[in-house]
Amino acid sequence: MSATECHPSDAPDYAVPPGETIYEYLDELGMTQRELAVRLGLTAKQVNRLLRGLVPLSHEIAERLELVTGMPARLWKRLEVDYQSAQQRLRGEGTMGACT
Repeated sequence: MSATECHPSDAPDYAVPPGETIYEYLDELGMTQRELAVRLGLTAKQVNRLLRGLVPLSHEIAERLELVTGMPARLWKRLEVDYQSAQQRLRGEGTMGACT
């Protein structure tokens, strides 16, 4: 097997929502969920659902997160794509990209 190949068993058996990274930034910035909600123009409930991975991170929210955190919107969208791919893999709906 080459260095670029992998087995599906190499992929983790869990999916990490972008909200986990947002939680880390909130901690680093000393910001509460409520304050993040205000800065993003969302309700506290919407932010909580986003952080828990219950709703997808939209392009619009990714752009707002870029303004709040300084992290590029494309990074937030990549985290969302990776999360959705991992969820799909864990549901057994495909193995494409399981090791990326």
